[in-house]
Amino acid sequence: MAKSPSRRTAPKVSRWWPEAFDLILCDLNMPNIDGVLVLRELGSRNYSGALITVSSEKPAVIESVHTMARLAGVRKLGALRKPLKANTLQKMILSEMSQPSKQVIEVSRDEVRAALDAKTIVPVYQPKLDLTKGGIHSVEVLARHAPPGADLQSAYAYLLASESLGMMPELTLSLIEQVAVQSRTWRAEGVDLGFAFNISPSLLMDKNLPERIVSALGETGLSPHMVTLEITENQLIEYSPDVLEVLSRLRIKGFHLSVDDFGTGTTSFEQLRLYPFSELKLDLTFVQDVLTDSFARLTVVTSLKLARLLNMSVVAEGVETEEQLDFFRKAGATFAQGYLIARPLAGNDVMPWLRENNGRWTSPLPDQPDADAKSA
Repeated sequence: MAKSPSRRTAPKVSRWWPEAFDLILCDLNMPNIDGVLVLRELGSRNYSGALITVSSEKPAVIESVHTMARLAGVRKLGALRKPLKANTLQKMILSEMSQPSKQVIEVSRDEVRAALDAKTIVPVYQPKLDLTKGGIHSVEVLARHAPPGADLQSAYAYLLASESLGMMPELTLSLIEQVAVQSRTWRAEGVDLGFAFNISPSLLMDKNLPERIVSALGETGLSPHMVTLEITENQLIEYSPDVLEVLSRLRIKGFHLSVDDFGTGTTSFEQLRLYPFSELKLDLTFVQDVLTDSFARLTVVTSLKLARLLNMSVVAEGVETEEQLDFFRKAGATFAQGYLIARPLAGNDVMPWLRENNGRWTSPLPDQPDADAKSA
């Protein structure tokens, strides 16, 4: 990890080598160099590590810089406001360290094909707590690689290769099929959970996507009303009339649509009016900083008010402490998800986990005061 070049160490961007670092902290307001130029240079060099920006600029300025960095191909891990808080920085770094390596791993088309044919790209499930009624309401579906005779592994390399090779639609539909079959087993045991899937924008260009997902559910009995499709917020600006058609038809068939990582992109009121989303999923950086950062708290409270006006549910993703959970329960969030509740579980572990833990979350929840009470 390294700080961005400073006046003493590297007065010219061209004299340093970002490729040597897995994580870079970039101050946008340095005395001898413009932080935005550093981000541009990172993009031009195809920097594959993670970036954390540090700034006291207004949120609109920071968001513009982040959009520029994303379009340049730089992966933003997070944003820190001055004065820097050690615990927030530590959380971001630990989060990055816990993730699989983002270095490009060569996975061939044949290897992806073999994994799809053998169904070794498998779903795992992270429970989501219903904050209004108590109990586990649904699970988010995540992908893992299950090579024969080995423990579950990161599927990142396969996801990356599938996207670049145009095989992501097949991989996603394979996961949906596996989940649909699993859901039938759980319903036979008296548990009827909802499921949330992350959807790549490449799927949204397929006008037949609604029918393909319904076909993937097959005869398992899993209703579209129990399925939520999550689309990352910063991909909204790339949508076209064809995508609007696909999203509308998905909603007509009963699927729920969620704006993932809400608060980090450029979604406008007009886009939320035009696109038929039914849920906002708050970005985990706001969730984890809600008790210590006034801007994060304001973003959360404003998002909750917006969701109520638009009759949308809200998911707080990344809840790690009882204090965070209490805040979102009282502020009026609909669902909570995070390590406090459960880490992602293999399919065979879900029912044992529910038997052991669901009672912890099923007690009646207190009335929820207006979020303004927490914004002061």
